Amino acid sequence: EDHRIHGAYMCALLRSDAETVAAVSRMKGTGTLATLAPLDDGQRTTLLGAYERPPACLSRSPAVRRIVLTLLDPSGPAFRAALDGYARRQLGRGVPSLGSDLSSLYLDEVRGDGTSRYVLATDPADVRAHGVHRLLAGLVDSYVSSLEGGGSFPRGS
Repeated sequence: EDHRIHGAYMCALLRSDAETVAAVSRMKGTGTLATLAPLDDGQRTTLLGAYERPPACLSRSPAVRRIVLTLLDPSGPAFRAALDGYARRQLGRGVPSLGSDLSSLYLDEVRGDGTSRYVLATDPADVRAHGVHRLLAGLVDSYVSSLEGGGSFPRGS
């Protein structure tokens, strides 16, 4: 699925300026407005509303569930629950690129010249210290322990 469509949809919902729209249109892979730069609370609320209740044309989109992860606060319980649900679903389907997919959530904010942008954490020390990585590692540890002990995913993880 082409995430540029979702990036354009986000820009339209937030009535982004031409410079931001151009930057989003140049993004590759799973990049969208939400992974370009930090959003304020009002912008997050607007986009979450749109993606938690997508229009009919997007309701079956596999990208929608993943995009919600980029809109939630990574330190909050809603993010943990969404990440857990997403990972379980993808593991159950046997998606081989899940690690690569989720590692794109390791975003660090960089400030400069009065602006703020996200960059992907790639240095092994930065990745290991990243909050999303630590959360994901804890979820995976609980999956492995539960699968070894009882043959199923943990309940209510």
